[in-house]
Formats: sequence, C-alpha cells, structure tokens
Amino acid sequence: MQYIKMENQHYVPKSYLKHFSVSDSEEIFATQFFEAGNKWSQPKKYHINSICFHGDFYNLDSRIADYHKLNIDVIERNAFWYEKHFIEDIVEKADKQLLSVQEIPDLAFFYSV
Repeated sequence: MQYIKMENQHYVPKSYLKHFSVSDSEEIFATQFFEAGNKWSQPKKYHINSICFHGDFYNLDSRIADYHKLNIDVIERNAFWYEKHFIEDIVEKADKQLLSVQEIPDLAFFYSV
C-alpha cells in the first residue's frame, strides 16, 4: 500500500486563477455561501493558494492504484501539462497581443477547459 502526504489539489488550476488576481498579488476577491443561514459572505481577498482546492482531490484510492500498479498521484503528476506551460504561454502572448493566427484556436481551447 502506498502512502503519500496529503496535499491540496486545486480543481480550478492556480495558473487559471491568477489571471483573475488583483494586479500581481495573486489574490482574488471571493465570497462564501453559508447554507445554514442561506447567505453569502461579503467579498474579501484570498490568495489563490487558499481557494478552489480539496485535499487529495485527484489521488486514486490506494486499492485501485495497487491493483493497477500505479502511483496514487498518477493523475496529478501526468494529466495537467497545460497548467504549467500551455496556459502561461498562451495567455501571456494574448496579453501582449503577440498571438499568431495559428495560435487563436489554442486560446479558444484554454477558455473552454
């Protein structure tokens, strides 16, 4: 059985969230819904590291990983190549108005993910 330290895995990629941040601070305004009172909180700033995550969100159950001879974190480590490279590159080019005609579909893909 494999044991991996629990980590906060973002279901909204941090590289995506940071494009909604206030200047270069990597903070965004967000609210919370409180079901008990059926109310929304006042908006406040949160660092992108502290929102839109859940512990071990993408990790496989250890029994499934062992049965298939996979690492528990195979999804997290292999499925999100676009977070580290693609998103950064394409959005930076769009911001600087340097997109080529061939890259416009890539930008559309980014916004559809």
